[in-house]
Amino acid sequence: MNESNAISDETIVDTGLNNYHILSFLLVLLPATAIFGNVLVIVAVYKERTLKTVTNLLIVSLAVSDFLVALCVMSFAIYFELHNLIYCKSFQLNSFVWNLGPIFCNIYLAADVSCSTASILNLFAISLDRYIAISYPIKYAQYGTKRTRAHMFIAFVWGLSIAVGLPILLGVNAVDNTDVWSSIFNFLS
Repeated sequence: MNESNAISDETIVDTGLNNYHILSFLLVLLPATAIFGNVLVIVAVYKERTLKTVTNLLIVSLAVSDFLVALCVMSFAIYFELHNLIYCKSFQLNSFVWNLGPIFCNIYLAADVSCSTASILNLFAISLDRYIAISYPIKYAQYGTKRTRAHMFIAFVWGLSIAVGLPILLGVNAVDNTDVWSSIFNFLS
């Protein structure tokens, strides 16, 4: 027998497992980078007195919402994806499995909706502030966005974001094998 063509079991590398480790590393790198970057923004504005402007208050609010998205949403989404990658492949399932229970499912969905909504609304607030500053520079220099107005707008952004996610925590999203429209009408009546 030719020894050069013989391959032992130890030399065979499971490329699926290696790909899984590479994918895991890359997926974990995303929220870790987001968390680190947003913490840097928050700390920089907190520590440096010259950065404590009204616009930067809005940017800190955006950094907080993005930090929460990375911590509460992306990290569990990665767990869910990687768990299902192994679980569904090993049992040859075609559907995904949520193994953290219905209560945590609602908490996860509410956090996802609330934090993502806060991020979008914070981007809107920053855009509106910059639009006014560019379109009406003299009025903005005279009146500008005052600190109390910025705090009120940030409170509105977070209040609306929590209000959007709250129905999920209350179970409004649960539909038990019924028609969606009848569920909506029953909820409204």
